[in-house]
Amino acid sequence: MYSKQVCPEKFNSVLDKATALIQHSELYTASFHFDVFLNDGSFFPAIPKHLLGNAFAWGYYNNVVLNGENDSALKYIRYNGSERLLARTIAHEMIHCLEASHFGLFHSKPLKNIPNWKWEGYPEYISYRSSLFNEDSLLIANLFVLDSLKNEKRNLAEVNTDEGKSITGFDYFCWWLMIKYCMDIKKMSFIQIMNDDIKYDQVYNEMMEWYKTHHSISPPSGP
Repeated sequence: MYSKQVCPEKFNSVLDKATALIQHSELYTASFHFDVFLNDGSFFPAIPKHLLGNAFAWGYYNNVVLNGENDSALKYIRYNGSERLLARTIAHEMIHCLEASHFGLFHSKPLKNIPNWKWEGYPEYISYRSSLFNEDSLLIANLFVLDSLKNEKRNLAEVNTDEGKSITGFDYFCWWLMIKYCMDIKKMSFIQIMNDDIKYDQVYNEMMEWYKTHHSISPPSGP
């Protein structure tokens, strides 16, 4: 972990939470080493910001670079008026590092044109795992939200997690649910999803049809 200032000791527990989440990924390997760079007035965020554009954080190679500001409790990271749960944001970026490590530099974004619903949806899938609620019920509950908002033009969506609310982009919200449908309902692995030429519209429409036949049987529940 790299910081311009003395790093709070409790930041280790944040990293422990992020690591516990990514251990559920099929891409996870215990020997993979992450370097985490904090945004505390240092120059660390300058390079990815220039190359990749603004974001809460970035994950590339084995580097996780935070761009937003942490709250004093190290629960949230704030950026551009929104806030995400810090540990889950770090987990998302760690998965990007594991994606690039597994598939290789030239078969990873941004060098390879990979659909965002796959590349971004999977880190959301891992980072929003729940230890309190049934994952199928969680999918139905969030598809209920997606269905109710489908005709609204939204940039952001609110995700209820085990430890509180977190903000994500509305596109990311949809991509998360698409990956969740493929993995939890269709029982596909992420590598199978990556190797399959299945298109966005096909998955989205199939997911919403599944929702229509299940939401009345299993009423929305979850956090």
